Amino acid sequence: MTLRWQSRHTVSGLRFKTLDKLCIFGTRTFYENREAEMLIDEALTKARPDMVVTAGDAEGVCQLAIDKSSEHGIPCELHWLQPSKYAAGKYEHRSKEALKSSTRVLFVHDGKSKGTLNEKELAEKMGLPIEYHKIKAEEKPWELPEVEISIEGEELEDIIGDF
Repeated sequence: MTLRWQSRHTVSGLRFKTLDKLCIFGTRTFYENREAEMLIDEALTKARPDMVVTAGDAEGVCQLAIDKSSEHGIPCELHWLQPSKYAAGKYEHRSKEALKSSTRVLFVHDGKSKGTLNEKELAEKMGLPIEYHKIKAEEKPWELPEVEISIEGEELEDIIGDF
């Protein structure tokens, strides 16, 4: 389901269109996830928001949103952490500011990230239209599992002797 959210305001007989600002949040590990890329591409192509809103200093889905908005020629409004202003709760403050600036939200979630769930709860409390996708993390065949090897005695001497 893709939403196109617009409202119009009239002031002294003049009509103003409120910008359709799509906030995109999600899991930090999804930068190279094909399904996440397709969901963001679809949201930017079909609904064509006037602007994308996301965190400027987060990885994963937020970085993907920045890259994809640039590919689609859509301006991007970035919100940054302000640790000097909000030491405690700096992530929540950044999320609230981004959500306040938005008219709707797209979440791409791995089902585990607590930060994404917190952002979703904030958006629900604010009454923003939400598009939520829970996707599974891709297996990365090039990442090998860590294996512990124990070499002792003569084997170790043979190996060390070769160097």
